Amino acid sequence: MRVVFRFYAVYSQGLGDRADFSTSKIGRRVDLRRRYQHSCRYLRKGWSWVGARGTALWVRARSTALWVGVVVVLSMVIVTGCQSPVTQREHAERYPLFDAMRGELGPFQYGKEVDAPRTRRYYRKCVVGLPDAYHQPGFFEFDGVAMAVHAFYPTFPRTESESGTVIVLHGYLSHALDHAPLINRALREGYVVIAPELPGHGLSGGNRGGIDDFRTYGAFLDTVIKLIAGDAPRPWHVVGHSTGALAIFEYLRDNTAGTDPFEAVILVAPLIRSWAYGAARFGRFITSPVIDTVLTRYDSPLGVPQMPLSWFDAQVEWNRELQRNAETEPPVLRELLVLQGNRDTVVAWRYNRKIIRQVFPLAEYQMISGGTHTMLQEETPRQDEVLDRIIRYVGGTVE
Repeated sequence: MRVVFRFYAVYSQGLGDRADFSTSKIGRRVDLRRRYQHSCRYLRKGWSWVGARGTALWVRARSTALWVGVVVVLSMVIVTGCQSPVTQREHAERYPLFDAMRGELGPFQYGKEVDAPRTRRYYRKCVVGLPDAYHQPGFFEFDGVAMAVHAFYPTFPRTESESGTVIVLHGYLSHALDHAPLINRALREGYVVIAPELPGHGLSGGNRGGIDDFRTYGAFLDTVIKLIAGDAPRPWHVVGHSTGALAIFEYLRDNTAGTDPFEAVILVAPLIRSWAYGAARFGRFITSPVIDTVLTRYDSPLGVPQMPLSWFDAQVEWNRELQRNAETEPPVLRELLVLQGNRDTVVAWRYNRKIIRQVFPLAEYQMISGGTHTMLQEETPRQDEVLDRIIRYVGGTVE
């Protein structure tokens, strides 16, 4: 009991009690109830102090984060200089090689030998180790603009041993050369590869990286299909990465009657929404009056040195349209394979998986452990795994 007296005495003294507590006569006259109330009041004050201190720290952290955001936005404004999207002419002036390679391209005619030494030399990685393979670049018209397309043949002149045709669609800020490992592997398996380059990418015309409507990607693929119809060997297969996968997604939505020409359809890290979509929308709302483009690390003759933020605006609008029609559109009963890495920080793959399964209930999802968004391009063991799965799936549809 003497210990209890000491305990309450300490708390009472902490509250400013003037009583002189000791373990002698005065201590025996302590009103335990009163001391208990004092101690509880002291503890409540302690917790209130902790809460107030925590609130102050949170307010300070929030204020700091706000100022950091302001500094980042101002830095982006200074770095980008409020520049407009890079036009085709400006890109050609900056990279004479881009203009020289485009100058070699003529209208695409399937199976025709062309004279394009610079372009074939620049894309030689696609046919490395394949002395009989042949690269035929060319262009076709889409929306009044010349778009680049590359045809790769396992042998030239062509033979009857071709296994079929694989259309390869690259992703955003990318180009056909980025998928040289896939193109090379398909050629080794005897497939003809058709690799168009999206508007504003690679050797294609248009503002670099720009698009007004995401539905244009689906129409772009439709034009490519019509370009090779009647010439490319059957069966046909299509592989799309990121935005290229979105082009396939959009094309198949418009062909719900099962009229598409493909045997195997493969989506790799497909884009529906980009990663941190909500935060990106908020950031775009704040910066829209002052920022039109963002610098990228893809500064090369085939690259997109500045990403136009109007592309993200088009993504937002397309997602709104997708949500509005999700409940009224019938599902597309089409089998397809989706390869997705679980360490992808470019697309919101969990949300995208939900949408793809809603639109394509027969879709087969295969997760790649440790796979990133660029697992199809990086020279790692995961790249070999992804390529093996693609070739197995394509080959299985032929049987």
